[in-house]
Amino acid sequence: MSSRIVTVEESIKDRLGAEIEGVAPLERSMRKADGSVVMVPLQVESFPNKLTALKLKTLSAVGAVLVRYMGSRYGPLVGVEQERLMAFEVVVVSDSLRAEDAHVGCYEMLDLALERLIGFKPVDCRGGVELFEDQFLEELEGTWQYGAQVRVKSVMVQPMMTESEDLTLPLLVSVVDDKL
Repeated sequence: MSSRIVTVEESIKDRLGAEIEGVAPLERSMRKADGSVVMVPLQVESFPNKLTALKLKTLSAVGAVLVRYMGSRYGPLVGVEQERLMAFEVVVVSDSLRAEDAHVGCYEMLDLALERLIGFKPVDCRGGVELFEDQFLEELEGTWQYGAQVRVKSVMVQPMMTESEDLTLPLLVSVVDDKL
């Protein structure tokens, strides 16, 4: 059984990596040894369990978009349902801040990623992705990181209770079929 967090995160990653008509692809130019330029897709993946300096440098060389769950806020319990506002961070990593020499930098990567997400309805969510904020995270030895927080609404539903959990509610003892 996969958690709702993982399901929504995977849905966001799939959207970031998908081809979408009318929306620019998440890709960047790479100069080959012979001087020619080719376009390659950005890596889209979950935030690593341990982000080492080497992993960060590798991701920045090709350009990457990382996704991670930040936490949730909950509305009041209404009947057996409670609204859940889930926050995810989308981090772009690049060795370039701005587009230079046909090279896509952090600014362009961030805008392209957010264009793909705004209004998108992930699996198990009610309504589309809302953009909340974005900001500079860090620059370390030429590796730039910008992050954006996005939010989606979901709902938590109380599971059916058993006899041992609540004796104040009537229990279904048998089903009578009038057609027998």
